[in-house]
Amino acid sequence: MTDYYIATTGNDTTGNGSSGTPWKTFTKAMTVAGAGDTINAADGLYSEDTEGNGYWVISKNLADWLTIQPTNGATGDVTVEAT
Repeated sequence: MTDYYIATTGNDTTGNGSSGTPWKTFTKAMTVAGAGDTINAADGLYSEDTEGNGYWVISKNLADWLTIQPTNGATGDVTVEAT
């Protein structure tokens, strides 16, 4: 059970998902996170790549339950948009 962090100021390439160097997208976090892990999201607008098909696709096994919650101190004001 690992806590991962994302923030609109993060970086999916140089970040490691820690609170100090978060990832930038839900896509990255959900790709790495496994069963029992928690994704902590900072407030903001997250733009997720649709790879040109208009759909944001995440494929996970339904047995791999994840928790997504606001980062400590965040209000939970998160918007995810497909780009």
